[in-house]
Parts: sequence; structure tokens; C-alpha cells
Amino acid sequence: MPTEPNQPNPQPEKSPAVQRGDRILAGQHEPVEAVLALVDELKQERKFWLGRKLLDRYAEREEVRQHPDARLRRKFGQQRALCTYKDPDLPAEERLDRALGLLGAADPLDNACQAKAGWERVVSFLGESSRDGMAA
Repeated sequence: MPTEPNQPNPQPEKSPAVQRGDRILAGQHEPVEAVLALVDELKQERKFWLGRKLLDRYAEREEVRQHPDARLRRKFGQQRALCTYKDPDLPAEERLDRALGLLGAADPLDNACQAKAGWERVVSFLGESSRDGMAA
């Protein structure tokens, strides 16, 4: 019997949310509210890297920076910080620093409380990392 040639495993099919995110990164325009809804879907799929890229792409757009709803602007910044913090493509220290900066920019009025809590998390994380490295 003839044997079949080895075929590489096909790539898993992308979810509709990932496909839509790819189209937006390729240039398709969506309103900021739709992008936030898509990021919620991507977070459910644990695709934080794609959520971060989408939010980074939209961050400097006038429709985000000048949006009349302050709650939407705050949510945008908070979601951007969360996706940055959980993005496995970024080194741990970089994503912590970036996420803290994004949180501070998202809600400057509450910046002092966030910074204190954020730095406590950073110190805790770095302490755990050094202990993990010592145990290895």
C-alpha cells in the first residue's frame, strides 16, 4: 500500500473575533465602541496580544481622545492597560511598566491611588520573580 506523504498539521481556524481584529489591523475602520466590544470578545478567548494591538492602534485617534463620553475614554484606557499587562508577547517588566503608565493616563484624577496600588503589585511581582529564580 502506498503511504501518504507527511502533511503538516493545518493551522487551527481563526475565530470570527480574531478574523475581525486582523481586518481592523489591516485597515478596516470600526467605531471605537465596536472595537471595545471586540476586545471584550478577544479577552474571553485570551487573545490579549490582539486586543492590545487594536487598542494601541486606536489610542491616538481623535474619536478616542476627544470622545464626549468620559466613561468610554476611561474604559478604553483601562482595557488597554489590562490587555498590555496580560500580553504574553511582552516581557513581564515592560508590560507592568506600560500598564501602570496607561492606567495613570486613563484616569488622572485617581492617578495617585492607582500608582500606589500598581507599584505595590510591581514590588510583589518582582519579589516573587526573584524568589522563583532562586528556587530554580
